[in-house]
Amino acid sequence: MTERHGAGLILHAKERTEQVRDKVHKAMRSIEKEIEKNDGLYPYNGGRLSQAEFCRRAGINQVTLLRRSHKKTTKVHVDAWLRDTNNKLLTGKKVVRKAVTKRVDEWRSRYERVATEFHLFKLQAIAKEETIAQKDVRIRELEERLTHLQQELSAGKVIRMPKKRKSK
Repeated sequence: MTERHGAGLILHAKERTEQVRDKVHKAMRSIEKEIEKNDGLYPYNGGRLSQAEFCRRAGINQVTLLRRSHKKTTKVHVDAWLRDTNNKLLTGKKVVRKAVTKRVDEWRSRYERVATEFHLFKLQAIAKEETIAQKDVRIRELEERLTHLQQELSAGKVIRMPKKRKSK
């Protein structure tokens, strides 16, 4: 093997190592966002976040972390991150069940409040429609009365009233 090929292999190996690190960091950010979005629960794998689950999410083989180029760097970083993240996670069947039940109750309460407000709004709209209908009837009645009065006036003589003179 020539020196040029050896340099190319080393460069390729460094690029692969960097690609693995990028995948690891992207997976960390993604998982952190999901946990935050789900209020302290990891939404996959039954809520358990292990090294195998992390590697699956990062798109790398678990054996990759055991290789010489990652064993003392990337693996140590991943293990520390997993330990810190798992300490923040809600774990255990009872704890998770209580958290989920609490969230369901909160959402049910919100739903019921919105449904009640919707029904009230609908009732108010119906009441307004009735009021408008009543006003329309009243307007029609007044228009008929006005027409009747105009007809009465036009049948008789209309006399002009003299203007009062202003006294000086």
